[in-house]
Amino acid sequence: MTIAEACRLSMLVADDSGTLIDKLDRTLSTLAAVDVTTARTLPETQVALDAMDFDLVLLATSLQGRFTGPIAERLSAEHCPFVFMVDGASRQYDLRPYPSLSQLTRPISREALREVLRGHGFLPRPPLVLILEDDTDLWFQWIDEFGKRGIDCTTANSIHGALRTIRHSRIDAVVTDMVMSDIDGHPSSEGGERLILNLRDPSLADLPRWTFDVPVVALTGSDPKSQALPLASRLGANAVFRKPVPPAVLADAVEELLDGPPSG
Repeated sequence: MTIAEACRLSMLVADDSGTLIDKLDRTLSTLAAVDVTTARTLPETQVALDAMDFDLVLLATSLQGRFTGPIAERLSAEHCPFVFMVDGASRQYDLRPYPSLSQLTRPISREALREVLRGHGFLPRPPLVLILEDDTDLWFQWIDEFGKRGIDCTTANSIHGALRTIRHSRIDAVVTDMVMSDIDGHPSSEGGERLILNLRDPSLADLPRWTFDVPVVALTGSDPKSQALPLASRLGANAVFRKPVPPAVLADAVEELLDGPPSG
């Protein structure tokens, strides 16, 4: 059993870009069982290192204009694996004296992060897709196709169940029907519309901040003249389909969104 199989691993991300830290935090959590601590200044980084031992450190070459060489020296002395995050500005620093395990070049892609985690013993976890759909027959078709691709699924048949799941699970993508049956069995667009609204503005339903970036695939089997799909696109859905959609086509779309644009 590897260390990654035995327990969650701890990682420190030291970078002064709040946007990058948020993206890395979410991306790392989708790729592996990792607890991420962040620091944006040299003193914050020192405090974090004083407070606990980390399995891996992602280290920017400078924090607020100050070279992170002293941090790299400390990590080397303490035998803590670290990886420099480099960009064009890094060329002003001589990194050769600092034995980082590797370097991540900005913009940092999901695949590059995956390779770093794999190379240092982090245990990747499968992506988790939330399906909001009230047709259980479709659930099983989609879950079967996603499972063939190594993607886990969790399901909900109401907006309330979907929001509850998002608050308690790290969801990597959402597939939602735009027109579902209400409590009286009548078609209603409230579920899918509300879900997308809440994802794109997490404060509306007290959702975690990371949900803002969760990719959404919206579907509908309603009248072709329905405005459900154009509405979904305006609200922030990343892809839309009219049902019936072949499970393989849906899974292809979700996989493409999961790979997504680079971080950083």
